[in-house]
Amino acid sequence: MCRSGSGDEARAGVDTDQRIAELVRINEDLKKEIEERRRAEEQVTASLREKETLLREVHHRVKNNMQVISSLLKIQSGYVIDEKVREMFEECQNRIMAMSLVHEKLYKSKDMASVNFKEYIKTLLHDVFWSYGYGVDTGRIKLKMNVGDVSLGVDAAMSCGLIINELVSNSLKHAFPAGRSGEVEVSLRSVGEDEFELVVSDDGIGIPQHLDFKDLESLGMHLVVLLAEDQLQGTIELDRTDGSEFQVTFRG
Repeated sequence: MCRSGSGDEARAGVDTDQRIAELVRINEDLKKEIEERRRAEEQVTASLREKETLLREVHHRVKNNMQVISSLLKIQSGYVIDEKVREMFEECQNRIMAMSLVHEKLYKSKDMASVNFKEYIKTLLHDVFWSYGYGVDTGRIKLKMNVGDVSLGVDAAMSCGLIINELVSNSLKHAFPAGRSGEVEVSLRSVGEDEFELVVSDDGIGIPQHLDFKDLESLGMHLVVLLAEDQLQGTIELDRTDGSEFQVTFRG
């Protein structure tokens, strides 16, 4: 009986040692796997940082190139005598500025996939008001902005920026003649899941009722309709009740 007990204890001891050895092996394998995963994660993180750095550099260079083009247009406009032709140069400069600003905001943003629209529009409207040569009197024409902390993709932000540039510029040029005072307002709000409404309005003299804004002989208005309906795949409407109010509804 004693011998049998001793044999069982010996076998139990061997089994315990084997289990311990197996656990040690499993533990070592887990350590190796964890280390391999850690190295893989570090490589992925490093790769993402490198791609983000390259993407920022792309946005930075695109912005710089656009600013060079804008400067060339400004220099060339200085040699133009015809006032209408010079105005066309200035309009082109502002369109380039609106696109360049998107790349500048992305270059400075933490999120490379979207633009903080509130900050973008704030800067854009300031530039439109002060870069146009129309002598805008801020005491006579007020600017109102109602935009929440909305983020839009690059394409949507650029299209909206160009629409705002055209419509606000149009208001400054035509809505307040002969020293008339008034207000220009830009707003953007969410009206559903991934759906937005952009409104650009003024309380000026308005567009005459008999004119179809989609069929005006104006490059700027053609561009607005094209951007709203084709680029944003949205709709654009005009309310002439009190001045002009353009409503653009689109999915972001």
